[in-house]
Amino acid sequence: MQEEPLVNKLLKWKGDNSRIERILWIDEGNLIAFCIDIGLDKGFPRKFKISDIKDNLKRGELEIQQDDPFGKIVQDGELSEKEIIIRNQRWGVVQFVLSRISEPDIFLRKKRGPIIIEATEKYMISVPTVYKYLRRYWQRGRYPNALISKCSKFRR
Repeated sequence: MQEEPLVNKLLKWKGDNSRIERILWIDEGNLIAFCIDIGLDKGFPRKFKISDIKDNLKRGELEIQQDDPFGKIVQDGELSEKEIIIRNQRWGVVQFVLSRISEPDIFLRKKRGPIIIEATEKYMISVPTVYKYLRRYWQRGRYPNALISKCSKFRR
């Protein structure tokens, strides 16, 4: 059975870089997970073995971080009309991509690529822009308002 409560949790790696990754997906067999580093401007979800995550947690090299730097959920009432328009445009792109490819395929470059091209053609935007929207959505907690600038910014 999938441990659903772990999805969207943050994992903090101890050590020099103190990398923090968000768990995006866990397979039904609870064998693999896809996570994304929340502090990078570039990068994509990476595949991890659940057993490796558990081992690192036991050894103290990894911990579940309770404080989410993107945890303040911005309510629609706090947004200007311009921010709502921008959010809705970006969310339209993300929804388009998510509706065309399911998890875990969206995390796999070869399977994701053709859908990204479709999005660029439909919305007349560049490949890097589509990826920026997806990355921001994944890194900031997987909700539409994560796509606006008001959502707090985290950097290592």
